[in-house]
Amino acid sequence: MTCDVRATGLKSFGALGRPFFGTGTTQDVFQSVGTFFNLRERPKRFLTPLSSTCIPFPTELEKQGAASSQVFLVSSFDLHLYDFSTLQDTMEEEISSLKKYALTLAFPNVDQNSINKKKEAFRSQIISYACLSAAVAAVPIPGLSFGVDVGVLVSLFQSYLFGFGLDVATLKKLSTKSNIPLEDLRAECKCTLSGQEINARVVTTFLISVSFMAAAVAAEESLGWIPILGSMIAASLSFVSMKKFLNIALDGLFDDAINVQKKVLNIR
Repeated sequence: MTCDVRATGLKSFGALGRPFFGTGTTQDVFQSVGTFFNLRERPKRFLTPLSSTCIPFPTELEKQGAASSQVFLVSSFDLHLYDFSTLQDTMEEEISSLKKYALTLAFPNVDQNSINKKKEAFRSQIISYACLSAAVAAVPIPGLSFGVDVGVLVSLFQSYLFGFGLDVATLKKLSTKSNIPLEDLRAECKCTLSGQEINARVVTTFLISVSFMAAAVAAEESLGWIPILGSMIAASLSFVSMKKFLNIALDGLFDDAINVQKKVLNIR
């Protein structure tokens, strides 16, 4: 494995208070498709010389004055194996909270822990969306609250699907990579949103299919005609119903992501 990351560069990043993550790649392992499958079937034969080559690397960096380093063994073909989860945890610990949110969503669904981290990252934003819904509901203009809610939910659900790997494009790629028919992957999904092209029509259908949301929308429209008090009640009702609705949608998509992952990894 080639580990050509210079200590001077590491020290420069350290002086700026920034973490540095270097990568090294094997250059002579995958000579042929046959070799690739041979390595996957007998990983120990491959990992022993690879580890012995790479593990001394942090020691050499430290001798040159760089900060303490770690080595993570990662397979681009099987991310759920070896040290990818440990690498993810380490990176999340060493970056700011804002970057941590983006990093969490950017990581692939390696295991249930990574999917759960995404769910919690999404859940942390629910209060903000519920407050936005409440603020709009307080404005006594017929149809405004529902229209804004649908527009916000289209964008939000698109990010949910992409983050959980349940959007159409990601499912198609996963189907090709795993040799599992797309319909079989979709069969693992129970939430109406999974595997859909999210637009206003899909969101509206999903929203009114949830009984308490349909009732809340009707109530908000009626309360809008009552001066002051009606707006206050409508805002409160919108906050509570939107918060509950987003939690239900998030839990459903989380379950679908877990089921799809189990299908791909053949875990039952």
